Amino acid sequence: MASIDLTAAAAHLHVALRRKVGRITDIEWMATDYAYAQAMVALARQKAQELSDDTLAQHAQRLLEAWQARRLPQTRGELAAEEGVAVAPPQRYVWGVRM
Repeated sequence: MASIDLTAAAAHLHVALRRKVGRITDIEWMATDYAYAQAMVALARQKAQELSDDTLAQHAQRLLEAWQARRLPQTRGELAAEEGVAVAPPQRYVWGVRM
């Protein structure tokens, strides 16, 4: 699956979370950082269960499948190491806010 499909899946999940939960996410970060994507998938699944919303769960599953189909490094650090580029220290993800 191309990175455009990963970005599209992240965008769909972003819109669903914004509309149904009121949660604002970072699409680009979801499409480039596997840990953040996993956290958003977990949140979406939790809220889908609470709200009995199948579409939210489907968007979360689609993002997870897009990541699993991707055969590239799963973190910015791994990608940068492959390309030989220096990377800024990773940002912490605490309770939904980048620190």
